[in-house]
Amino acid sequence: MRGASKECGAITLDLLLRAGVIVEVDDGSWELAKNWESRRIYLYGDAKTIENMTKFVRDMQDCRISYTHANIQLEVFLKALAVVMDAPGDWHTGLNMLQSIYNIYYYGFLDQFQDLLRWQRVTKDVRSCYFQAARLVTFVSDELIRFFLHQFIAEREVTVVDKQCNDSSTVTIEFMEFLEKLKGSDDKWIATCAKFLKISCNFLEFVNAYRLGDAVCVEYGYQKYASVWEALGQSKYVKIFYSQQETLYRDFPFSRLQEMRLNRFVCRHHGSTGKRCVAQDEFLEHGNRFYSAFPIPKMLQSF
Repeated sequence: MRGASKECGAITLDLLLRAGVIVEVDDGSWELAKNWESRRIYLYGDAKTIENMTKFVRDMQDCRISYTHANIQLEVFLKALAVVMDAPGDWHTGLNMLQSIYNIYYYGFLDQFQDLLRWQRVTKDVRSCYFQAARLVTFVSDELIRFFLHQFIAEREVTVVDKQCNDSSTVTIEFMEFLEKLKGSDDKWIATCAKFLKISCNFLEFVNAYRLGDAVCVEYGYQKYASVWEALGQSKYVKIFYSQQETLYRDFPFSRLQEMRLNRFVCRHHGSTGKRCVAQDEFLEHGNRFYSAFPIPKMLQSF
């Protein structure tokens, strides 16, 4: 764990050097660049990366104060890290959300739909079948919404006020209240379907938010799912949620928050094409897959 945090910190300091936050002087030491405070550095990663980065900064802060050269360098690095805004990768977060759904609902629920559809490539471990697993959740969620909507319309009494105002938003609010009541139904199957629909819709809305580049809805998605992580004992993502809240709304000015929202996603195609965005960590995963296909040249170090 200690070695991993040091490696993560070393990579971050190297990025700060490349970004012009710190510069190397003639004697081999490091100092802050003249315009270091105007630099904008954003760090995205999975839960482990954010945890290692937090530990690296905390270890440096816990070092004893002295006037040695190493301690002076440490103060320089801490100031340089102050311009870094770290945030969880939204693609990895969505993967974790989907995995939590499968941990709860796969056996005895989702696997029954999978058998009816005769889909073979979906397993409980969604890391090896993310897109197929997400398609199954999407399909089941859409069918349940259709089923409950028919039931809601059949049971709903149309009043004179409804005929006069013809307000679809009123019907939508009533339908959401209807689904909320179903979670406490005496019919265990209906209650399970309603609870699955709630958690799956949160996941699908979160994914759709970063596909559309809606940073505000992504932040809200973390907030809605925090209670699920807490209930499942996933303390890492609970800590990440609160850490992100502090980073976005407390540690940096509002202008940095807006900058991060604008740069949270990657648009790989022009907007006129109609193609959607990808998360920053998802973009890096695509790059890793692309570069892994390159041949590895033999060097002296490989012998």
